[in-house]
Amino acid sequence: MKTTLRVLRILLCVFVVASGCAIAAGQELSPALKAYAPVTAVGAPLFGSLLLHAQTPAFEVASVKRNTSGIGPQVARMLPGGRAEARNFPLNMLIRIAYGTEALQTLEQVVGGPGWIRTDRWDVVAKADGDPGVDEAGRRPQVAAMLRGLLEDRFHLKVHTEMREVPVYALVLANNDRKLGPQLHTSSADFTIRSLNGRIVATGATMEQLSRTLATFSMIGRPVVDKTALAGKYDFELEFAGTNDAPAANAPELGSALFTSLPEQLGLKLQNQRGSVQVLVVDRVDRPMED
Repeated sequence: MKTTLRVLRILLCVFVVASGCAIAAGQELSPALKAYAPVTAVGAPLFGSLLLHAQTPAFEVASVKRNTSGIGPQVARMLPGGRAEARNFPLNMLIRIAYGTEALQTLEQVVGGPGWIRTDRWDVVAKADGDPGVDEAGRRPQVAAMLRGLLEDRFHLKVHTEMREVPVYALVLANNDRKLGPQLHTSSADFTIRSLNGRIVATGATMEQLSRTLATFSMIGRPVVDKTALAGKYDFELEFAGTNDAPAANAPELGSALFTSLPEQLGLKLQNQRGSVQVLVVDRVDRPMED
């Protein structure tokens, strides 16, 4: 599960908003914190009109095949010439990437559909007509749009968004005097973030961006809502499983260390709450005819 979440964060940077994240051809991608697709009206079908669908960009060629190799490495990369690859991924992960918004922080927010969308694994290899490029914020919205079109075409996928009340964590200040931790400092730097083996290092990050990063860890297991009331940008370093060179602990140990390290190092903590969050509901999906 830990490997799956790490690769999901990598894949998000290919198809989802990668705020401040540069993508080098043929290199592994950095974690991402945002999603490409625009937030839609609650309960409204996504890309429902014929006009919008006709304007959605499409891959020039694409292959979708079932991966029956068993539990193996998951690979996501963007190659020169507009070639995109996602290997050994369950469909619900691809759905979240293709249709995700900033509000869709966790895989658990993709709901509905048959069980196989969470168990069957798929290889997607596709090529755009030229390099889709990035926008002024370093994002790749065309790739996410092409993935949406591919899933709708091959899997006959139909989804909609709605709000549901679910357990969440609220990120709040840990100290009554509102004192920040020793490893959290105000910043004017550009945004960057790295996460590896139980260590998160960021510059120029907002508390909302920190919240979304925390939600991607499997030991958190629910959306994280920023309730710190801290405005502006911050540099921070959060270590909860040794150094980058040390082997990562298992999920329960990592979770315990994370909840302990947040107040000690950043002066923040996670509180159990219930909140209304956006979910992506799968209305229809079929197994595709394989290439």
